[in-house]
Formats: sequence, C-alpha cells, structure tokens
Amino acid sequence: MTKALFLILASLAIGQTPPTFRGGTDLVLVPIVVRDRHGDAVGNLTQRDFRLYDNGKPQIITTFSALQHATPTPASNGAAGSTTAGAQTVIAHPDGSRSQRNFVYIFDDLNIRFADLARLRTAAADFFTKHFSAGDRAAVYTLTGKHSLDFTTDRDKLETAVSQLRWGTVAAHGGMTCPDVSYYIADLVIDKADDLVLQALTDYTAQCAHVRPELARHLALSAAYQQTMLGREDTRRTLATLQLAVRQLSQLPGERVIVFSSPGFFAQTPQGIRGVARLLQLAAQNHVIIDGLSVRGVIVAEEEEDVARQVIIHRQGPPKASSPDQAWIRYRRESAEANGDVMRDLAAGTGGTFFRHNNDLRLGFQRLAAIPEFSYVLGFSPASLKLNGSFHKLKVVLPELKHVSVEARGGYYAVALSDHSDLAETVLASELRNDIPVVLQTGYSRPAQSSVVTVQIVARIGTEPLHFDETVSGSEDTVDVVVALFDKDGTCVTDRAESEHLRRNSGTVAGKDNAVTLRWDLPSIQNGEYVVRFVVHEPKSGATTVINRTLTVL
Repeated sequence: MTKALFLILASLAIGQTPPTFRGGTDLVLVPIVVRDRHGDAVGNLTQRDFRLYDNGKPQIITTFSALQHATPTPASNGAAGSTTAGAQTVIAHPDGSRSQRNFVYIFDDLNIRFADLARLRTAAADFFTKHFSAGDRAAVYTLTGKHSLDFTTDRDKLETAVSQLRWGTVAAHGGMTCPDVSYYIADLVIDKADDLVLQALTDYTAQCAHVRPELARHLALSAAYQQTMLGREDTRRTLATLQLAVRQLSQLPGERVIVFSSPGFFAQTPQGIRGVARLLQLAAQNHVIIDGLSVRGVIVAEEEEDVARQVIIHRQGPPKASSPDQAWIRYRRESAEANGDVMRDLAAGTGGTFFRHNNDLRLGFQRLAAIPEFSYVLGFSPASLKLNGSFHKLKVVLPELKHVSVEARGGYYAVALSDHSDLAETVLASELRNDIPVVLQTGYSRPAQSSVVTVQIVARIGTEPLHFDETVSGSEDTVDVVVALFDKDGTCVTDRAESEHLRRNSGTVAGKDNAVTLRWDLPSIQNGEYVVRFVVHEPKSGATTVINRTLTVL
C-alpha cells in the first residue's frame, strides 16, 4: 500500500463489507491552460506538444487528457445588457448538445471583515440576478455552514441565499482587537520562533494597549498562541469545505467549477501543505476547476489604513517611517499576501483563475463564470521521489509554439498526501478495538432555512495508556485520528484524517483524569441514517481504539 491514500465513495456497508481505501501512486497531475497573444485558450494540442520539467529535470509525461468546451448563447433574463462578461463555456458533445455547468460558490464568512462581506454580498446578489446563465446549476457553501444552498438552477434562490450571508462574529478573528494577530504572524512567532516578528508584535501591543513592554510581550505571546490554535482549525475547516465541494461536484456530469470568495487563508504549515496537496490531487482527478476571488481589494493601501487608523486612535499621530508601526504594517502586508498565495496556488493548480488586487467584485464574479475553452491535464511520476517536504518547481513549455502563455501548477511539495497509511487496514476492518479509553459524542446542527447540516463530533481521549515524551516545553505525544461518515448504503460522505499533537502543559489536559477533548465538524450533509467511524492510534505503542456510532439526521 502506498503512502498516498484517498478515502473514496464506496457502495459497501459497514458491518457487512467495510468501506474501501484507494491506494494512490506518486503520480503528480498538472492542469494546464495555454493562451495565445489575445488571451484565448489554445486547442487541438497533443501530448507531444508539451515538455515538462521538475526542478529543471525533464520528465516523462505518462498521462494526458484534453478537455474541449463549447460556447453557448447566454440566456437573457429580460434586462438589457445582462449577458455574462467573457465567454461562457461547456463541454462540447459530438451531437452538438452541451453538458450541464455545475458551480459551487464558497463564501468565507469566517475570516472576512464586516465591510468586505457587505461588498461581497451585494456583488454576488447582482451577479446571480443579472448574469447567471439560464440552465447553469449552482450551490452555495459557507465556511461556518450557515445559509448554505443545494444545487439549483433557480436564480431567485441563489440571490436569496447570498443576500442572507452574515458576518461570522467569531471571537479573536481579527477586527480592531489589540493585538490583532493573524495565523501567519502567529506561526512566525510560535512555530518558527522569529524574534524579529515577536519584537514587532510586542512593540505594537505596547502601543495599542498602552502597557509596559514586559506586559506587552506577555499579551503578544498569549494572542499568538491563541491564534495558532484558531488558525490551524480555520485552515482545516477551509480545506475540508473545499474538499467536500470537489467530492460533491465529482458525482455530477458536465462542467465542475468552484468559485471561492475569501480574503485568503494561511496554509504554509506541514498540515496545511499536505491538505492543499490532497485537494489539488483530488480536484485534478475529477476535473474540478477552483477559481479564487480575493475580497481584500488593493492590499497595500488597505493594510496601511488599518494600522494607521489604530495608531491615530491611540497616539493621535501617523506612524513615522522607522517606527514600530511601520514594521507591523510590513508584517500585516506580508500576512495578507501569504493568505492570498494559497488561493493563487489552488487556481493555478487546477486550471482556474485568481481574481485579485481589484475592488470591482462584480467584475470578478463575471470573469470567473467563464471557463477556458480548452484545457489539459498532464501526469508524471517523479523518479526516486523522496518525501522529505522539499518544494519541487514545475515548468511546462511548448517548444514548437510561439507567442503563447502557459497557466499551470507552479510546483508541489514532496510530502505524503496522508500520514495515516498505517491506519488503512484498521479503518477497513470491521472489528472494534478499545486500547485507548475514548468517550465519543456525536450530534449535528442545522442553520435556519437550510437543508444541510454540520455533524459535530467530540472525543474525550484518556491519556493514561499514552506515552508522553518529556521535552523542554513539557510532556508531548502525537496520536493519529481518522473520522469517517458513511450513509446507510455504506457510501463515504466525508472523512477527516489528521495527526493531533498533545501537550500536557498547553491546557488541553483537563482535570485529574488526564483526558484530552478533541472536536471536529464534518460540514454539509443531508437528512438520513449515518454511521460515524472513529479511529485513534498512537504510533509509538500501536495502541488503537475503533468506535462506530449511528447518527440519525432529521
């Protein structure tokens, strides 16, 4: 069994024949769009037209697919000038018919700012009212699970859904708090131990909180630790929602596009890199395009305005060129750029478009409604690939074609797409185990006026059998966890596989019973009967617990 594992939709029931894992290979998929000097997608290319390089070394292209699309006549909604900007494209069939176009519009209502959400809501409602093509099918997802909408062709329902989007007022998620720490900055301070960033954060905290440097440093570290935990969960939730959208689209015939509207999110951590790699691989396998719509507008001016506003409030004066405020502005700007980088990578890695550095969100929605007329997917298997986390730069060229540009995946990280290959047999097996004491609770929540729910899973894991190692910062251990949700037919609806790093001194161990409480959300499922399969495994000792729980969603 290879290290890259993907839990696929199985038509087999737990308790009879267990769900299946599909072993992946080291195949790297590279979606590509080739454009001429006018910006039009170039078609009729073959595998022989492409040359592919991995870190400068030529690679043998082992798989090749080409998608050709047709341009339908945009349907009018009765209003003048209501056609969609740009070409709207669908797969062409020999008989002249066209495939269904399927979109999932994902709105980040978790990390977005209040003012940005208002602009986004207005632009999205305008797009669905005036420019959404008749016959296209779309669903609306949100990161919080609120105001979601199943696939529909009804413009009015789509416009209503996006008009109901509300700001997710989640504690410690930005705003005018002091200090306002992003996950990017928290990662630099806590996980990468960057003293320069910590000093800038401390200086800024001292100014905005009006406290002495000693207390400012304590407040800064506390905020960074908190944001590290929040940011890790936000990134996990974001990638899980995107992965769910890919899987939902993969079951539908025709065009498959995700339009992700967000200020971006930080994923340059080991967990985030693996999550993005899994998402790109899954999207490429199922020919799903991911488009990104940045709601941040022009980042530089915005970040300077944010910080300057707080400085004027607290100091009654603008920041000087060499002041700590300017250092903080620089790190905030880098943070915003880093959050946008992952959206750029998702778009480039799936043949999509990233609309950024532009405040006209209406134009953004219209441009992202256009699917490239031609696209290609190359696949290659790197020889003697070492999964050491290193970045491999990809380059695609067409030596015989002049005056063309190539939009393609810029590279990949040499990581195992899953760290849980040793759990595959355990998840597949039907027997239950109880080496580690676990109290498992399952439930669900349903947003008002929504047909989908979020499954909530809480596991209280006893740590007595676990083997904690003593480190400078305290006792630490790592357990692998797999949570999978199956419907009554045994089809895997959604799953989660991750490593949980436990620290005894971090506040995660509560009370004398030395138990750790972990929580997961599995978003957007329908009414029905389900089975939750929970596996926790300690690699050091091999101790494993496997639990099944039934769940009825009404």
